Formats: sequence, structure tokens, C-alpha cells
Amino acid sequence: MTQPAGDWDVALNWIDGEWTDSGIHAESTDPATGQRISTYARATRDDVERAIQVAKRAFEETAWRRRRGFCGPRAAGCGPRH
Repeated sequence: MTQPAGDWDVALNWIDGEWTDSGIHAESTDPATGQRISTYARATRDDVERAIQVAKRAFEETAWRRRRGFCGPRAAGCGPRH
């Protein structure tokens, strides 16, 4: 979902089931051409802290952490060993 910002749309952050806009926007550019790719809402420290708290709550209070395929804190190293 995006929100109009002048002539461009702004990619928003999805936090706790809703799109959020910090009001601070930045542009993503193609390094090869310097052309604008998109504009996005930069997350503030408060946005990040809120997202972390929501993720912790989801992990601790829902069945999400018991889903098959999730290996806990060491998820990156839990795949098959060769």
C-alpha cells in the first residue's frame, strides 16, 4: 500500500497490522543511472521499537513460534547439514 506524496507514492511501513508513515521520506535510487526508483517512509526510533515489541508479543503470545519450519533464535543455522 502506498500513500500519495505530491507526484509520487510513498511506500509505508507495516507495523502491528497497519500502514504507518513517519512523515520522514527518503528516495531509493538506481546506482547505475541515478534515477529515482521509489520513495519510502523512513522508520523512526519509535517505529522500530514498536515493531520490535509487536514482534515479541506475536512470538510469545501466539502459535506463530510453534509453526513447523521455525527453528528458534538460530534460524539461519538450522537447515540441513551437509
